[in-house]
Amino acid sequence: HDILTYNRLYNLVVGVRGHGKTYCYTKKCLDVGLEQKKISFVVLTRYKEDVNAIKDSWWSIVEHLYPEYIFYSQRNIIYAKNSLESFPIGEFIALRDYMRAKRKPRPNVRIIFFDEFLNEENDYLPNEINAFTNICDSVIRNRDNVRCYLVSNHISVINPYFNYFGFYQLGKRFTRGQHDSILEFTDSAEFVEFRKHTKFGQSIQGTEYGDYAMLGRMLLDDMTNVSKLPDGSCHHQFNLILEGIPMEVCMMDNILYIRKNRDKTAIAYTPYVDDAVLGAIFCTKSLNHFDFIVNKFTNDEIMYESLEIKNAIINFVRFKMGTGAFKKG
Repeated sequence: HDILTYNRLYNLVVGVRGHGKTYCYTKKCLDVGLEQKKISFVVLTRYKEDVNAIKDSWWSIVEHLYPEYIFYSQRNIIYAKNSLESFPIGEFIALRDYMRAKRKPRPNVRIIFFDEFLNEENDYLPNEINAFTNICDSVIRNRDNVRCYLVSNHISVINPYFNYFGFYQLGKRFTRGQHDSILEFTDSAEFVEFRKHTKFGQSIQGTEYGDYAMLGRMLLDDMTNVSKLPDGSCHHQFNLILEGIPMEVCMMDNILYIRKNRDKTAIAYTPYVDDAVLGAIFCTKSLNHFDFIVNKFTNDEIMYESLEIKNAIINFVRFKMGTGAFKKG
C-alpha cells in the first residue's frame, strides 16, 4: 500500500493481469464495511449491465478470508451476514445512472472503488468524467476521510482519466497528477518471472497477448507507424527530450521520422520541467517545433523508431493540446 503514503484523494493503480490489484482493493472495501457495519464503500461500474454481472459474486475473490460471514446483495446494496446479524456494507453504482445516484446521501462511505476503469473496447461514456466526478462529489461532499481507488490492467495511455488527471509523463512507478491524484504502475519483475513458468504463461510467451498480460505493454497501443528507419535519406531537423528519452526529429520527404538520439551533447527542447533537469532547454507550449510535430501527428505524417517513442509523442500531443480533449482518429 505504498500509494497510500501519498495521501491523495484519487489513487489510480495500473498493472499486469493477475498481480492482485482487484484482490487487494476488494479486501480493503470489505474490511472497512465489516468494521463500520454500515454502507462504507461504493463499487463503481460503467453500465447497469455491469452491475448485474457482478452483484451476486463481486466478493468471491476474497470471501475465503471471512469464513464467519456470508455476503449477498439486494437492490444494489451489498450485505454481510453472520450467525448473529445481517447488515449493509456497500453499494453498487453505475456511472450511466449518475443523475439518479447523486440524489442519495452516503455519509458513511469511506471508499469509492472503480475496478477495470480502463476499457478494452474503448467504450467510455460521452460524459464519463462528468459522471465520475458527479458521483464522487455526491459521496464525498465536504469530508476529507474518503479515498477513491481506480484499478485496471494495462489497456492504453489514451483514455479520459489520464487526460483529466494530467498523466502525461509516464514511466515511473508513481506519477503525481492534477486534482489531488496519484498513478501507480504495480509491475513486478518477480511476478512476471513466476508467471512465465506457469503452463499458461509459457503458452502465451512471444505473443501480443503475452506482452500485455506479462510484460505490461498497453493492450490497445498498436505498432502502426512504428518501424526501423526505411531506406533513403533522412534529414535532421531538431532534438527533443520527452519523458527522459532523447529524440532526434528527422524529415524524409514529407514524413517526420523520430528516433532515439545517441548524441547526448546535442541541444534539445522539452515542454516538461523534469526533462529540463536532464539538460534540455525548457520551452513553453508555443514553440514552433512543438506545433510542427502536432500538425504532422494530426495528419498522420510521423513514423517512430519504437513504440516507446510513439507513446511519448502521443502523451506530448495530448499535453500540447492542453485540455486533454484531443483524440486521434
